[in-house]
Formats: sequence, C-alpha cells, structure tokens
Amino acid sequence: MTELKNKNTDDMRILAGLAAAIEAEFNTHLADNLPPEQNFRKSMMRRALNILRQNLANANSPEDKLALATGQSCAELATNLRTGEQKLPDSALLQRYLLEYVKAKLVITNPNFLAQQEARQK
Repeated sequence: MTELKNKNTDDMRILAGLAAAIEAEFNTHLADNLPPEQNFRKSMMRRALNILRQNLANANSPEDKLALATGQSCAELATNLRTGEQKLPDSALLQRYLLEYVKAKLVITNPNFLAQQEARQK
C-alpha cells in the first residue's frame, strides 16, 4: 500500500509540474493573443487549468475522503448504490458522507456556489 501511495504521490507531482507548464505557456504566449471573441474560451481554459491545479495540489482529495469514510472507492460506491447492495447500513450516515463529498468538490470546482446557495436559503 505504501508503494502505491508513493507512486501516486510521484505521479501527482509530475502531473502538477506538467499542468503548471501548460498554464504558464497559455498565460504567457496564448491568452493575450486570442481575439476578443474568444474571451469565453480563454476564461474556460483558465478555469479548467485552475481546477486541475487545485485537484493536483489537494493530496487528500474529496474522492479519497469519501473512500476512507465508506471503505470503498467512488466507483465501488456508485456500483453498489446502483445495484442496491450498499455496504453502509445507515443511510443517514451515507447521505452525510455524500453531502460532504459534494461540498468538497464544489469548493474546488465552483468556490462561490456554496456561498450563493447559503445566501439564497436565508
């Protein structure tokens, strides 16, 4: 297990370096040369690179936290939910884990969304 974790850590470092190089290249040489009608695409590319960077920087990803809490990978959990063979007997606990997972993903992919939703609920 330790070997796998070290390999994953090494892979994440390599991917993080590659993502940083792509982001630097995009920001330095490409973004400013795009015509104004490409502003939306430029914004989406920057957003995607930012999400990628945040996911790579987060050593304890939301997927890792969910897997640790449920004792199964996200793929196994999804399969078990689809087939009705859920390993967690407490559905309220599973619901709490899934809600925490969704919130953690939103913090990475759309940081303002939760604040907007909380403001709407008041």
